[in-house]
Amino acid sequence: MRSPPSLATALLLAALPAAAAHAAMLPDAPCQVTASERSEIAALVPGVLSEVLVDRGSRVVKGQVLARLHAEIEQAQYNLAKIRAAADAALRQRRARLAMTERTLARNRDLLAKRVISEQDLDQITTDHAIAAQDVAAAQEAMNQARAELETAQAAVAVREIRSPIDGV
Repeated sequence: MRSPPSLATALLLAALPAAAAHAAMLPDAPCQVTASERSEIAALVPGVLSEVLVDRGSRVVKGQVLARLHAEIEQAQYNLAKIRAAADAALRQRRARLAMTERTLARNRDLLAKRVISEQDLDQITTDHAIAAQDVAAAQEAMNQARAELETAQAAVAVREIRSPIDGV
């Protein structure tokens, strides 16, 4: 068996139609919601906006790209740096030459021991090997520099994006 409704329940049920009628009589009025936390958003570098990716009042997450500045020059520099960082033909060529001079040096050391070649010939081969090793080191340094330039160009493009510092609306 159901127990009779309490006095509080009866009063609440009686007040509902009156509250609904009161809400229907209120005019539509614009309102403004104020944020509990404000965050200033700005680009890290000066520039002109190329696109805005969110609307006012949109929900965003921390790190989300909100807008982008024009970055054609920075993008072109990034593309060039990417090509340079991937171009390893010179390094591969110098490594192949070094491997060849190592084999030549090994063979000719045996020939010097048998007195088939002179010490001067072996000195020349040893010098060629040392030069080839330095060429490999220089090519590796150039590759490292190209990779660093790629990271710099990538950072130049990234600072042209305006990101949300917080989760919010």
